[in-house]
Amino acid sequence: MIRTYNKFLNAVLVLLLAFVFAGCQKSADVASAGAPAPTAADTQLPPNHPPLPPADNAVPPDHPPMGQSLPHPVSGSQAKVVVPPEVAAKWKSVQLAVTAGGAEQRLAVAVGKSRPITGTDLTVDVVAYLPSFKMNGDVATSSSVSEDNPAALVRINSPGGKPAEGWVFQKLPDFNTLKDDRVKVKLIAASTAAS
Repeated sequence: MIRTYNKFLNAVLVLLLAFVFAGCQKSADVASAGAPAPTAADTQLPPNHPPLPPADNAVPPDHPPMGQSLPHPVSGSQAKVVVPPEVAAKWKSVQLAVTAGGAEQRLAVAVGKSRPITGTDLTVDVVAYLPSFKMNGDVATSSSVSEDNPAALVRINSPGGKPAEGWVFQKLPDFNTLKDDRVKVKLIAASTAAS
């Protein structure tokens, strides 16, 4: 009786394994039958969804090369600056630390005004002050009157030379875009009083 039962179990096990292997082979045959992979055209996308990239993983022709390090965006002439009226009404001047010729000096400069840099033929202009700097596309503006991310758009002028212009950030000086070999500028503070 036990032998008959063992033979029966062996037969069931062999049949079961045969079905499993046959099923796996059939699935592999169907998968390799050359059925095309679904494409963006086969998939219904929600309204306003951007198109999916091509199946060959190509990038758009205007896309920068992969792995290429991109330069830090230069502000100033490339971005439109919009100072909200409440910001202009509150913030009147900034305090800058300007280093030229190895000597640092503190300058209070009214927004929209210019000051000479002592010991040089250079002047520094504060073009705009944004207490809560943010970029909206190609527009630099302030999200509030609070000093969450203070930045000043600064221009360095020299007689007969090309001006250097860029943003100087108080809390994030590594993001400064002002590049001028003659001077270094740091934003120290802003004031509600005119200088």
